[in-house]
Amino acid sequence: MVVSIILILAGLLLPVLSKMREKGNRTNCLSNLSQIAKAAIMYSDDYESYFPPEHVDINNIGGFQAMIEQGVLLDGELMVCPSSPQRVSGALIKLTQELQTNYAYFGDGKTNAMNNSSNEAIAGDLQINHGGRWRQFSFVDGHTEGLFFDPLPPTP
Repeated sequence: MVVSIILILAGLLLPVLSKMREKGNRTNCLSNLSQIAKAAIMYSDDYESYFPPEHVDINNIGGFQAMIEQGVLLDGELMVCPSSPQRVSGALIKLTQELQTNYAYFGDGKTNAMNNSSNEAIAGDLQINHGGRWRQFSFVDGHTEGLFFDPLPPTP
């Protein structure tokens, strides 16, 4: 009798704990993206208000690599979303021998940090992070934001 009550309570608590864990991961992810945006702003301070170029190669890692080489992005843990299923599998985009990422960089190398509104994203989650329906972005003014996306309806 006592065992069955414990099992019922555990069954009720596990979904709640899972949701709390994902909310914690989203908060950690927002913090990572905020620090990436701040690194991009620091880079732009050294390069006449221009962000790093977006594409140095086909893996969309140009901006991240430039920030690493200039010493404004130092912590490799910032480059991995805690909710990403790729975090465990190791199938992340290679930046260097030691550093991988599953965030996307959207700077274009010509974006003037001083003249942009808060609507232009500088980095964000890949679609697979957070179950694919919740994505988070950092913007050129330094703020971060999470957005919920409804799945597309099936095509007939």
